[in-house]
Amino acid sequence: MLLFIDPATPAHPTLPKISIELWRGVPSQNAQTKEGRMVWQDDWTHNAAPFYILLADIFRGEVLPEYGAHDRIFLDSAAWRQRIIESYRIHHLQ
Repeated sequence: MLLFIDPATPAHPTLPKISIELWRGVPSQNAQTKEGRMVWQDDWTHNAAPFYILLADIFRGEVLPEYGAHDRIFLDSAAWRQRIIESYRIHHLQ
């Protein structure tokens, strides 16, 4: 997962540009190596969409039985975005 926090633009001088990308390793053509591919991206500058990660992706396969019927973890993307904005304003707008 990559999170990008870029400087604010003149159109929105107190709001940094926030974007997020989710990458996954996939087998390359020569099967002995993997290459990274972006599988999801979103712009969080003005709004953060709901975000989750599948447990199967975290465990690279079968999810442990202890997780029961749960197959994903949800991240509070709205709160995460708000903390990024608050931190940006504290450190860049003084």
